Amino acid sequence: MYPLALGFAAATIAILDALSWLMQARHLRRLYFPLASVGLIGLAAAAVYLVTPDVFVSMVKTFNIFLPQGGSLTITEVQPLFYGFDFSNLTQSRAWAFTTGFFYHPLSLILLALSCVKNFHYNKLFLLVWSLLMLASMLGQNRFTYYFAVNVAILSGYFCWQIYGWIGHFMGLLGYHDISMNPGN
Repeated sequence: MYPLALGFAAATIAILDALSWLMQARHLRRLYFPLASVGLIGLAAAAVYLVTPDVFVSMVKTFNIFLPQGGSLTITEVQPLFYGFDFSNLTQSRAWAFTTGFFYHPLSLILLALSCVKNFHYNKLFLLVWSLLMLASMLGQNRFTYYFAVNVAILSGYFCWQIYGWIGHFMGLLGYHDISMNPGN
């Protein structure tokens, strides 16, 4: 099964790379790439389902890692982050381990997404996608909280960097033009 999954992954990368190259050659808008990617992935999933339904079911079941059920929930690491969450025990949630980063992270994701839309950079897009995947993993199983801490630290730094730029912009509006505090976008 794993060699088959590796083959699918390699073929997906090659096909998406070819799609990107084709769209650039035809000068199509970047907005169409995610739409075309989702369409191609849907077609590939339908083809796998029609040819080998057992393989398709096996591939879909691997995503159950994000929604554990049954006996696996007795293991603390496998429980979702907000498993058994109750507002009366708000301070007892495992999410508080991130302290202020818990609040910076959503704001940073929004700022990063807006920055990717405004001025496209591959490194920011990579950070955005990586952070969203780690967030989904962590919400599904508590064990991924350790890995998510790296994203929280990086995005908290990004948020503070943006605040530094806003202060520089505000100071420039007040007439303090000799202060260079613009971190860029």
